[in-house]
Amino acid sequence: MSEFECEPRTVPSGPILVVDDDSDFAASMVDLLTAEQYDVRVAGSAAEALSLVEVWDIPVALVDMRLGDDDGVRLIEQIHEVRPDARCIIVTGHAQLTSTVAAMRAGTYDYLRKPVQPAVLIGAVRRAWNHWQLARREVAARGQLRETTARLQMALVAAGEGTWDWNIESGKVEFDQAALDMLGYHEGAPDSSWDYWLEQVHPDDRAGLDDALRQHFDGETKVYQAVSRLRTSNGGWKWIETRGQVMEWAPDGTPRRMFGVHRDEGELRRTEERLLISERRFQTIVETAQDAVITSDSKGKINYWNNAAARMLGFSETEAIGGNVMDLIVPPQYHEAKRRGMQGFAQTGRGAAVGNTLELTAIRKGGEEFPIEISISGYRVGDSHHAVAILRDITERKRTQTKLFNSEARLAATLDAVQVGIVVVDQSSHCIVDVNPTACEIAGRTRETMVGQRCYNTICQAHPGGCPVTDKGEKVSRAECMLVRADGSQVPIIKSVVSAELDGRQHLIDCFVDISDQKRAERELARAKEAAENATRAKSEFLANMSHEIRTPLTAIIGFAEALLATDMSAAERFDAARTVHRNGRYLLQIINDILDLSKIEAGRMEMAYCDCPPCEVVAEIASLMQVRAESKGLQLKCDYAGPIPATIRSDPVRLRQILLNLVGNAIKFTEVGCVQLHASLHSEDSGHMLYFDVLDTGPGMTPSQTERLFKPFSQVDTSASRKYGGTGLGLALSRRMAQALGGDVELIESSPGRGSRFRARVATGSLDGVQLLDDPAGATIVRPEAVGDPGVSNTAVNLKCRVLLAEDGPDNRRLLKHILSKCGADVTLAENGQEAVQATNAAREAGTPFDVILMDMQMPLVDGYEATRQLREQGFDLPIIALTANAMDGDRSRCIAAGCSDYVSKPIDRKALVAAMQAALAPTKAGPALVGN
Repeated sequence: MSEFECEPRTVPSGPILVVDDDSDFAASMVDLLTAEQYDVRVAGSAAEALSLVEVWDIPVALVDMRLGDDDGVRLIEQIHEVRPDARCIIVTGHAQLTSTVAAMRAGTYDYLRKPVQPAVLIGAVRRAWNHWQLARREVAARGQLRETTARLQMALVAAGEGTWDWNIESGKVEFDQAALDMLGYHEGAPDSSWDYWLEQVHPDDRAGLDDALRQHFDGETKVYQAVSRLRTSNGGWKWIETRGQVMEWAPDGTPRRMFGVHRDEGELRRTEERLLISERRFQTIVETAQDAVITSDSKGKINYWNNAAARMLGFSETEAIGGNVMDLIVPPQYHEAKRRGMQGFAQTGRGAAVGNTLELTAIRKGGEEFPIEISISGYRVGDSHHAVAILRDITERKRTQTKLFNSEARLAATLDAVQVGIVVVDQSSHCIVDVNPTACEIAGRTRETMVGQRCYNTICQAHPGGCPVTDKGEKVSRAECMLVRADGSQVPIIKSVVSAELDGRQHLIDCFVDISDQKRAERELARAKEAAENATRAKSEFLANMSHEIRTPLTAIIGFAEALLATDMSAAERFDAARTVHRNGRYLLQIINDILDLSKIEAGRMEMAYCDCPPCEVVAEIASLMQVRAESKGLQLKCDYAGPIPATIRSDPVRLRQILLNLVGNAIKFTEVGCVQLHASLHSEDSGHMLYFDVLDTGPGMTPSQTERLFKPFSQVDTSASRKYGGTGLGLALSRRMAQALGGDVELIESSPGRGSRFRARVATGSLDGVQLLDDPAGATIVRPEAVGDPGVSNTAVNLKCRVLLAEDGPDNRRLLKHILSKCGADVTLAENGQEAVQATNAAREAGTPFDVILMDMQMPLVDGYEATRQLREQGFDLPIIALTANAMDGDRSRCIAAGCSDYVSKPIDRKALVAAMQAALAPTKAGPALVGN
């Protein structure tokens, strides 16, 4: 018994196909298979068999070698074209060797001679079915493995971790891009040696890192873990947590290979340092405060009593801790009110006094009552509420103390918040009396280590007796100098020093700003200057060509616009001139869009809109769009396919169409005689299925030196002033970047002078599980885009019976939009800025004639469209507001919607897009407004 016969048999998802023109023999096989609980379908001819294969997912087919005039071997080949994984078994009474060989070459799974023993037939079918099932399981397992790998990678990215792989024997360590990005190496690692990366560890942290490695290698720790500072690409330091584990050991017990992850711990360290400073500051403030600070539980039991409380109330800390607030400091006449307040506070943590500052009366140890100002706040510990009370004696100097406290609070908040280092120095002693957090950060010191120190060699390089202000009488204003940090390093700063009298003494106020980034930028600017000059020379040729490409349509636009102003043109000539202006305007807009697309790709802001894309329809659309251009040059445009093509792929149809339009358009532009061919085929690569689009032409071809510049932005094969062909030089660069974003690439396969060129665009298909493969895509799909009507003529009558407010600061745009809307039956009111728009809207609403829809330009003087929209929404205007904006970059649409707009139309305004947006706004659906762009 074979391995397949040992496995348990299950009923297949598809039927067993029996193909035999002998109806009696076919019936006998059906009886045998039905008794084994198989679902069986019978075909008496090849045509009938193929029709069943098209409908059913056939796991096993029993095929007679001779089917009347049909050939069983040919039928098997046809079955495999539709169902490649079907297992075909030949059942025949003929025993010619040539027939057997032909059947095996056709991919026959088994070969049975008539008459067939029932057990032999059942065994062959069972083996074929089990083999088919195992193959299906293998495909599913591979897909699951890919999904698991992708999930793991996504988990690492989501966790903010990067990975590293250390070959200990070779001394090489490999980091993934996420780990390198943490250190600023966005273009890859500068070195892969372990010794290099060990040098990047801060000297103070190397001993701890070595100790952690030793413990892990000796088996003391299951996982290696260390936190150290690593040098970044710009020379700074970043805290990194490293975790890893030895994955491979040598026979002698030494480690061979280690794998682990990196996590950025810098923010956590900074947070801990800030928290520590905050805690120290709080403790210092509380213990040195002139106000009494008392904390108690929900029953009034005192658990904290600062020095000021002891001085103010007369009870020592020992006497107060554990006592009750009511018994110690609350006068008897307020006991009942205090008791009720404590009961409510114990239950809810709230009360009339909580969160407020009140003036009350307290009692000292000797029984003396005196006025106090008290602030109470609550906090929770577990399930219990606690209170913090701050008391101030306001008996004699209440107003003075209050003003002083407020002044100090404002100054402290200002010093803490300002991004300029501020140090207050006593002018006579040169001792630092105060310093703000920014100054501490720049100097690399804490406040405790700075206050009380002399300013010499702390924030100033001057020596005693050489102070520029007190000793030399100089005026320091925006002076550039060096500040000495705690570690001895120097920081370039710009500082100003002024004298001021504080508390009756003269002080120096030293203000300075760290200009390290500025200095570094200056150095980088100097280096970049040379590169920029080289880049400028490289782009000068492109700018000359771009000037030609832009000025050419502008010449036509301006010229024909001037002609339209003349009075001696016929109606037909005016119509032709208007179409010329429109056509050249569209061409000019395409040039601008190409430049914007390239900018978005360079900035990493172009997102692909993946969906189920029918590639054959895209090819047919390209053929239809390019046919007229090819025929105008006397060229033949061909589109064909090799092998089956998937009915749909997961891709971005807009970007795929843009890539093919560029390639086919270039081929037609540079070809004068012959033909241009678009050839599509499906291929399998290591990364998955790929769809190839080869564009072949019989044009002039290119030399090797010309092909080197093909895919560089702003570069053209022929940059001479007398070049025959136009263009910006952006098409191929854009096409390659978009193809790479779709999981593929654009390549020049071959080109030689006089023999034409062959370009190939490759895009990933995504998973093809369950996707139909078309054997004859050209015949299966016929797509012809709708003819583009004349831009100046409406294809359908539109009647917008509504009141419209148009807010637009451009007078020409106002005239154009009012003309379009008025022609559609709208009553249009104009506003030149956002302020007028808000006023006009409110006036119309108060008059009982509110606007049905507002068209809001987003960039206007006085009040822009974003602010005007927000004001209207806050005032209760809930009717549609459609944004008009010339910003077409990613994110601008969402910004308009976030401001309160219902819809979005980008400039230059397309009449159909504007009217569609108006119609959608006037008749909204439950799904919400559709966003309309050009």
